[in-house]
Amino acid sequence: MTLGLAIVISLVGGLASIALAPRLPRAAAGIGILAAAAVLVLGFGLRADDSLLIGGVALASADPVRLVTVGWSGGLLLLALIGLATGEWAMAIGGGLMALGAALVAISVDQTTVAFAALAIGGVAAVAVPALAGWLGGLDDDPPLDLLARALGVVAGAGLLAIVVVAWSQSSTGPLGEVAAAGDQASALRTAVGLATVGMAAIVLFRSGAIPAHLWAARLVGAITPLAIPLILAWGSAVFVLVAVGWSRAALAAGPLVLDDLDRWIVILFALASLLLGGLAAMLHDDLEHVLAYSIVQDAGVALLAFASLKPDFGDPLATWLIASAALKTALAGWIAVTRWAFGTHRVSELGGWARRAPLLGVTYAILLLGSVGVPGMAIFDARVALVSAALPGSLGTLVIVAALSPLLALGRLLAVGLGRLSLDVAAARNERIGRLVASFGGWTRGGPRWWLKAGAAVIRANKGLGAGVTTVLLAVLGLAIAIFGAASPTSG
Repeated sequence: MTLGLAIVISLVGGLASIALAPRLPRAAAGIGILAAAAVLVLGFGLRADDSLLIGGVALASADPVRLVTVGWSGGLLLLALIGLATGEWAMAIGGGLMALGAALVAISVDQTTVAFAALAIGGVAAVAVPALAGWLGGLDDDPPLDLLARALGVVAGAGLLAIVVVAWSQSSTGPLGEVAAAGDQASALRTAVGLATVGMAAIVLFRSGAIPAHLWAARLVGAITPLAIPLILAWGSAVFVLVAVGWSRAALAAGPLVLDDLDRWIVILFALASLLLGGLAAMLHDDLEHVLAYSIVQDAGVALLAFASLKPDFGDPLATWLIASAALKTALAGWIAVTRWAFGTHRVSELGGWARRAPLLGVTYAILLLGSVGVPGMAIFDARVALVSAALPGSLGTLVIVAALSPLLALGRLLAVGLGRLSLDVAAARNERIGRLVASFGGWTRGGPRWWLKAGAAVIRANKGLGAGVTTVLLAVLGLAIAIFGAASPTSG
């Protein structure tokens, strides 16, 4: 029942938040925060054997389900608190909750077509609500409605295409139907299954905004709040990849069949393009939102290698990589939102000395850098090595593993800038926005409870930057914890 409650609270809380957002944004944010907190609590109590049956459709929990519940709801809760402090996020939490509820259905359901349908619906909510918020807020960039149409076409189209591939492959005329009926492993059937698997990998590439299908994502990130980016690209894509790879491995095992070398190398080449070029773009871009987006693209490149794996057992490394990466990119999004609110800029070239001026943001970023790169023994580091080695054993795999450590350069340059000379924008930042205490807690020796409440509220308002800075640290700690323990987290059992 815990899983069912988490899904219901996510969906109902998200719908209520969306409905109230246009007229009562604070109430909408409050409902969203309460719903996210409730799901987070349920996530910690979710058992690996929790299950339920709804109309003949079975939902079952597992460690990845629990980790997604905790990581996504915890990140959503903390991002919402940052949004309240910075004034950036009146509407997007409702869409995030809807996407979370849909993702929990997708990752726990026993029918792949239902899973992809749920992800398509959740993706539409995750894209439409923050895009609408940007339109109502009058953000200046490409026409928001044009961007909205493109992004909606991607998330909905990916889900529908995946359903078509699954339905065809399992039909009586599809390759899996023929294999099941005749037990034949002829070359034609092998080719058909290979094409279906490569097609699913292409849909994942399309949905995750990986290279070369990255233009829709690259344009969208400049028109919405950075707080919504991980919900659309990181978390949404992570669950989509888990479902898609799970289906592809089951399809290959039905024969049993394996991908031939041509199919494998097609997948590998596109995965390497996202891994290498995404990392390069993250190093070269000057605006923080695109650094975040292309870092997510690079993560997707590593995940795509799972389609070309030569080893059948890589479920835990894939889940660890996807969920830990999504949690860390959520923290990076929170850091970006607070940084550009504090200093009034989102350009790397204009943020000289940011870490010296705002130590809390510096602590957050150091934690993010450690989690994103990792060290041997950390779950995220070992998962990266396992995924690359399973697809590319030998010396080539070693080179790719080294290339996959490029977040050390892409994210390290931002830390180097932060430790450098103060820029004009950074030097001019107000103390109340950079996490420094600006209102005294002393001197209030008289007054009743009502007076104390008003005084306390005034202190909180005056120190929103301090609260936002502490929240970014908590986001980074959450991401680091998942990166350390992964799918075998201490909550397992």
